[in-house]
Amino acid sequence: MLLAVDQLTQDLVHIDLVDRENEEDCCRFLLTVRDEMNYPIRTLVSDLGKGKVLIELVEKIFPDIPHQTCVVHFSRYVDMTVPKSKKSPYYTQNQFLRQTIKEILFSDSFHDADEIFLRLFSIQQHFHASYQRRILKSLKKHFRLLTAHFFHPDLPRDNNITENIVKKLNRKLKLIDGFKNKQNAYYFLKLWAAYYRFEPFTSSKHSYRNGKSPLNLAQVQTLNFDWLTSCLRS
Repeated sequence: MLLAVDQLTQDLVHIDLVDRENEEDCCRFLLTVRDEMNYPIRTLVSDLGKGKVLIELVEKIFPDIPHQTCVVHFSRYVDMTVPKSKKSPYYTQNQFLRQTIKEILFSDSFHDADEIFLRLFSIQQHFHASYQRRILKSLKKHFRLLTAHFFHPDLPRDNNITENIVKKLNRKLKLIDGFKNKQNAYYFLKLWAAYYRFEPFTSSKHSYRNGKSPLNLAQVQTLNFDWLTSCLRS
């Protein structure tokens, strides 16, 4: 599933079901948002995706849009790559590396992030494990994208809002014993997306959202509008 969400309203911009996260499908998805929907994008935050495909496509299709790579996803990548076992001969180094990278990712200012980043790379020769070097290489390559939010006030540094929407969908999917075919899965996804867009928030930490749906927050009037009937007609 490929998913684009408006971070301010939490409304679904676009959702699609694809066979895999490859260059062709990701490109078509992003071009739909840009060319067919003509969505007014001011900033953009994404996860790392599969390898470098998603990042390169985003920067190619939206070259002038400030782009942030999710720090939470990168932090998870570090946790999955760097062993936590005390039996590892690099246990102390691994602890230090994980902690230092998290300090960079969640710094309060670019100055702090940059300073810690430079200190870490001044001692990079002391990290000998292949996975340590792989993490350092990735951090260095994506540092600009991981810190972009410091230079653009409207740019989130994570895509937690999108992740929360995915969690809601996953709860529904766990109750379903699979789909007979891709078309049925696609129809379910579209129906669920319509339901989500019309469903009012009830427990948001931002009180102005409660009682309003994502569509309401996007300035769409939904009073007396039967979303289910509309979906069945289409």
